[in-house]
Amino acid sequence: MGVLYDTFDGFDGSGYPSFSAYLAASSDHGQTFTSTLLESFLSPAKDNGNSRQRVLGDYQQLKAVGNSFYGLFSGNGVPFGRSKSIIDPIFFSKS
Repeated sequence: MGVLYDTFDGFDGSGYPSFSAYLAASSDHGQTFTSTLLESFLSPAKDNGNSRQRVLGDYQQLKAVGNSFYGLFSGNGVPFGRSKSIIDPIFFSKS
């Protein structure tokens, strides 16, 4: 069993929101979970005061095939080699 989730981790010194994406997996039917950090990242935009601001987008998905998880989440592409700080779909697999 797996759960894909994000956390808001506060703001950096310049006021940019910081987030982390995790995969929590259980091998005992959900009695206990072990979380794996997938990415910690900064938002490319500061809070603009609009309650409808959606910098992270609305896509996040997790699939299981056997004992492997495949998914995607909204994350910053800079740690993966993108030269500009923008939100990208980050694909992953974990066994």
